[in-house]
Amino acid sequence: MEKISKLLQSRPQARLFRDQLFWLVDVIYACKASSNRVLIEEAKLMEKVLGKLGEFLKTGNQQALEEATVRIQQFARIVKAAVTGTKLDFNIFLSYSTVDTDFYRIKEIAKKLEAHPEITNVYYWEKDSGQNIIEYMEDNLEKSKVFILFCSQHSRDSKSVKLERGAAIQLSQEERIRLLPVFVNPSEIPLLIKPFLGVEYQQEKFDDFIQKLLNEIFRS
Repeated sequence: MEKISKLLQSRPQARLFRDQLFWLVDVIYACKASSNRVLIEEAKLMEKVLGKLGEFLKTGNQQALEEATVRIQQFARIVKAAVTGTKLDFNIFLSYSTVDTDFYRIKEIAKKLEAHPEITNVYYWEKDSGQNIIEYMEDNLEKSKVFILFCSQHSRDSKSVKLERGAAIQLSQEERIRLLPVFVNPSEIPLLIKPFLGVEYQQEKFDDFIQKLLNEIFRS
């Protein structure tokens, strides 16, 4: 953390774009080398933001620069909070068809994930089912770092899951969330989610599945 703290104190002026870029790379690698798994996860997301900065350097695309700038500011706030000892929120959003609640043991999964010391909240709609599904999605999806999609034919057909999935894909394109499919049959993974690494669900080896899920959530 000492190295990260020194880097934060030596941030170049905003007008020095290339110096800012080199500084950002240094901060990203320092975070990846830290023992703070929330910072490691943030650093992995920020590596993708470097691509937008590269696009700006090649093409002068101002939109790419603006999107990257928003994420860099957010990243800097998160890193500063870690250095100062402020509690960091690391939230997870579970997306699934309620028809699959018992099969996927959604409530048990949420409970086990929330028991992990580095996970703050696990959002799933049935926990707050009194809220309108659209409001629930808008309130909680943007606060989450990982979007876990429980794949099935039911979830493919669910209008609510489709809305959540579409919003999560948009956030993923903005490098603000990571997508993680859970599946029994790979053929049930939606086309746009297939490129993302996922975890096979093994109901008969539930504890092993939870460990694999945690490993993927905090994949280094």
